[in-house]
Amino acid sequence: MINLNKENVTLIEEFVHVYIAGSCVTFSQAASVLLEEFTNKTIFISLDEIEEVLSKVIFDAELFCCENCGWWCYEHDRSEEGTYCSDCEGE
Repeated sequence: MINLNKENVTLIEEFVHVYIAGSCVTFSQAASVLLEEFTNKTIFISLDEIEEVLSKVIFDAELFCCENCGWWCYEHDRSEEGTYCSDCEGE
């Protein structure tokens, strides 16, 4: 994992819980927005590095993207089937 200071990791964690969780933003869109936030704060990191860190934080936050509706949901909302959220389970 990229070596970021605690403040930057906290920024990414907040971004995941506020911007991604409960949204239908794509991973690449989220990475681009996060990269822009870092650039605006004059923190220079590559898109590849952002994607690497973002993937890890999403995993640690126990989020998944429902293959049916495209919403980012917390693991406790995963259907028994495994790739859908509980709202899409019956569809």
